[in-house]
Amino acid sequence: MPQQSDSATFDPKARTVVVISGAAARGPYEAAALAQVLPALFGNDLSRVVLLGTSAGAINAALWAAQLGQGAQAADVGAKVKGVWAEITQRRVFTTLSA
Repeated sequence: MPQQSDSATFDPKARTVVVISGAAARGPYEAAALAQVLPALFGNDLSRVVLLGTSAGAINAALWAAQLGQGAQAADVGAKVKGVWAEITQRRVFTTLSA
């Protein structure tokens, strides 16, 4: 029987799944956290990272995937995703349509 270890080790070369929860208020917080955590753990090689999210988390996952698919650097992607959330205002979300 293989011996079990009490401590987990992080292997950036293994496939990693990052699950990002929903709720609109969490979106900007998660964007800022991901901007720090993902480059710190993986550098610019996020090819083995799977981003899964729901609601605001899905928005963050999609924004990251779109930018990384274009070959952007992870730190730059983090800044752009945070910028998207910084531009979202109540007026932009709740607006009336003119006839």
